[in-house]
Amino acid sequence: MFVPLLRLEGVRVDSRWNQELAKDYERLQFHITIWEAAGRRLRRNYSFLFAVQAISYIAKICIHPMPVTSFDELWQHAAIGPIPGQIVLIIGLLFHASLVLVAVLTLKGQQAAGRVESMPAKYV
Repeated sequence: MFVPLLRLEGVRVDSRWNQELAKDYERLQFHITIWEAAGRRLRRNYSFLFAVQAISYIAKICIHPMPVTSFDELWQHAAIGPIPGQIVLIIGLLFHASLVLVAVLTLKGQQAAGRVESMPAKYV
């Protein structure tokens, strides 16, 4: 769109992109659902961070203050105050499983896929 302007060729309206853009501005609507947006952001930005966080937490529980040698020690290391370690780990597992579920279920939606088209070769 801006390439012809930068080349001082003027604005090209023969492809009717300007009218499509004007229609889009007149009837404002989201082209993506909130769940699809959350899933995309989760997959592209946050999945790595949550994975590192989960691995770090499990590693910390397993080695601090002493290495775990039994499940009883694992439950003791994972306990937070009066909350038993089993409950803490189940809540963490459910949290991360829900993130994976949102990322996977929104993968097929892709309602906005194809909205952005590549520029024709004559403008590149």
